[in-house]
Amino acid sequence: MPLEKTFVELQEQLSQCHEAISHLSFALDALRPAPNELADGLRDKAPDLVDLSLVAIEDAAICRRAATPPAQIAELGRSLVSTHADVNGLARKLWASAGSYEAMTELFMLGRRQDQDWRGWTLGVRQAVDRCQGPLFAAMDSLTGCWQEILEHSTSSSISIKTTNVGPIGLPDQRAG
Repeated sequence: MPLEKTFVELQEQLSQCHEAISHLSFALDALRPAPNELADGLRDKAPDLVDLSLVAIEDAAICRRAATPPAQIAELGRSLVSTHADVNGLARKLWASAGSYEAMTELFMLGRRQDQDWRGWTLGVRQAVDRCQGPLFAAMDSLTGCWQEILEHSTSSSISIKTTNVGPIGLPDQRAG
């Protein structure tokens, strides 16, 4: 795949991830039947997830610009390191908060212990968390593809030779005489 196209794909994957994170934030902000420590804690972490996804998109845009021919490999590498760190941070924060086993278990139990309104809210949040998984994994796979393209691009060297004909080369003609 061409270098620039790989980074366009990365930016698209991160945009889809941002869309899923925004949906999660919306689900966490939805009207809850009553105050709840778990629900409030998850809601308070949502803006950080949205911000991290936006930073990743911005850094991916820098990558894409650096990949535009003629590619600036050093700048591309630096910006890809930053983008990769953004995605790792986003994944870590998502799976340590709303996507953790403990949070999912507590959400499930909250929905079972409470009334129908809580069941609806917890189901919406669980579905929104699940919706984040696919785009985040796709972004991670896209990052791997970007690193592979940079490696292939940086190791392929081309040599350009320009020749100019200035006339015959050799000994002067000895036929005089």
